[in-house]
Amino acid sequence: MIAHQKNSLLSKGKDKKNDASSLGEEKFNEFLFFEYFEAYEFRNKKNEIFNKKFIFENHINNSLRMITGSDCHQWSYYPNEDEFSSSEYAFTFVKCLPCFKGLVMAITDTRRIKLTNSFFNPTETKLESINFRIDGEEHRIPL
Repeated sequence: MIAHQKNSLLSKGKDKKNDASSLGEEKFNEFLFFEYFEAYEFRNKKNEIFNKKFIFENHINNSLRMITGSDCHQWSYYPNEDEFSSSEYAFTFVKCLPCFKGLVMAITDTRRIKLTNSFFNPTETKLESINFRIDGEEHRIPL
C-alpha cells in the first residue's frame, strides 16, 4: 500500500485529489499503523516536519518507523526527483546486513536507523557506489 500525503491535516485550502489527509484525521492516522504499510509519500518539507511533530507529541516514536528516500524515477537524476530538482534531501541511514532480511531486522531495532535531516544539515554524505566481489571478480554499482 502506498499512501500519498500532499498536505498535512492542518493545511489550509482545498484538499488535493488522492491525498491521504482528505480522508479525515481518523483514517489519516490509520495509515500510520497499517500492518502491511509499504510507503507513505510526503511531498514537501512542511509535511515531513508535521509528521515528526505528530510522532513526538503523541509519544509513538517507539512504535512508528519512518525511512526516507528519493522519489526519483530515473537513475541519472538520483537523488533528486527529476532533472529540475536541486534541493538537498533528508536520507535515512540504516546499519544492516546488505539484504532484505537485514533491512527487516534493522526496522525492528530503532538503534540501527538514523535520520540525518539534510534540510537542517545539508553537508551530510551519501554512498557514491556499492562495491562487492563475486568469485574474486570486483563489481561496482554506481548510485
